[in-house]
Amino acid sequence: DSALSSPFTVNEQREDAIYSPYSAYGNGDASIYKKGGKDELSFYSTILKNSVDRTKKIPDFVNKKQWSEIQTLLVRYNYNQREAMLRLAEASKDPKAATKAAKTYFQDINDINEYSLKKNGAKTMEAYDASVKDLAAYQSLL
Repeated sequence: DSALSSPFTVNEQREDAIYSPYSAYGNGDASIYKKGGKDELSFYSTILKNSVDRTKKIPDFVNKKQWSEIQTLLVRYNYNQREAMLRLAEASKDPKAATKAAKTYFQDINDINEYSLKKNGAKTMEAYDASVKDLAAYQSLL
């Protein structure tokens, strides 16, 4: 029957309802990382830890006037940091306060990027120092 060989058939019998557990059309039941589950939170905790460790290099980059290194670090390496922080905030004791603290930290990171683009070492370090304080406030809520 030519209808059954069509990729658009609705009578297809499959053992799983969707091709991928991460499909936008699935319900996620077959996914490995359950939203808010232990594995997912561990994954995002690792991303956050690695991002925080990399961000500690910023004062050295400022001292050496390696402005492009700061932008590269913030764009390339810390790309998933926002998502990780928001997911961890969602699973925290106080999601509203943790999300607010995360967003304050994001503003600090934006300031670091902006001042490093302008090659303003003093303002970049001021924003970095604020980010260290605001990150500690965020982490205290997790």
